[in-house]
Amino acid sequence: MPWTGPPAPSAPISQPTTNESPVLPSNAHGATAKAAAIFERIYTIASDADPANAADALARIQGIAEAAIGDVGRFASASLRQAATDEADTLIRSI
Repeated sequence: MPWTGPPAPSAPISQPTTNESPVLPSNAHGATAKAAAIFERIYTIASDADPANAADALARIQGIAEAAIGDVGRFASASLRQAATDEADTLIRSI
């Protein structure tokens, strides 16, 4: 069952100054970009993990994934998240 997560803010949390990168928009496009970046970080953590400390890497990945579910998942309705879950299941089974 998809988790609805916290409500999206009505405006970006902060405004960039002239020397800052632009703030991600608080919409589905911003959430998609952030999710892609999170997947890249998770992949790097898993790839660079020392086998002797695999439990630490898994715990870190679990924490990142939990935070990401609430942060970017809020931009999709329950029915859209269910359709995405079905697609994800198909992808995961194929690997």
